[in-house]
Amino acid sequence: TGKNYMSIWKCECDCGKTVQVSIASLNNGDTMSCGCLTKERNLATKTTHGGSRSRLYQIWANMKYRCENANCHNFDVYGGRGIQVCKEWNDTFESFREWSMSNGYSDELSIDRIDNGEGYSPDNCRWANSKTQTNNRRTNRYITYNGESHTLRQWEEKCGLGHGTLSSRLKMGWNIEKALTVPAKGG
Repeated sequence: TGKNYMSIWKCECDCGKTVQVSIASLNNGDTMSCGCLTKERNLATKTTHGGSRSRLYQIWANMKYRCENANCHNFDVYGGRGIQVCKEWNDTFESFREWSMSNGYSDELSIDRIDNGEGYSPDNCRWANSKTQTNNRRTNRYITYNGESHTLRQWEEKCGLGHGTLSSRLKMGWNIEKALTVPAKGG
């Protein structure tokens, strides 16, 4: 086709779309597609992992935030007391995602540090349900009886006591043996 004495070619792109292109743009390589190639290249350079809207990405970002940002409302119990994200995970989401998928990640679980005094790393983290996380808080009170150590809640479950019963008994001055061995009323 021709416009204003210029040679214009009607071209079909590999994607199937038809466009009109000047002969000069074709000859010098300025035009290599209908525009779809540029879109593909831009998308490829802007997409690093494709997971930024996922739940897992939010967990990773929040983990870093509470360890690195002094403006985080609970920074004092994470970064403020030396809890850090290992270099491997801190540098890229992809390495965290790969570890997560190989170590039991599911939407019902959340990241849990096995040793609460240590940072986030493959050897100190696991995916855990809320019950496991509750029993792994550093603020939990542990009771040792007959060589076994458990949290108050774990002992209550083990002894068939209602939630809060053991704590109440200990506050009333019961010794540990009595608090753990006296059956609950009605049980």
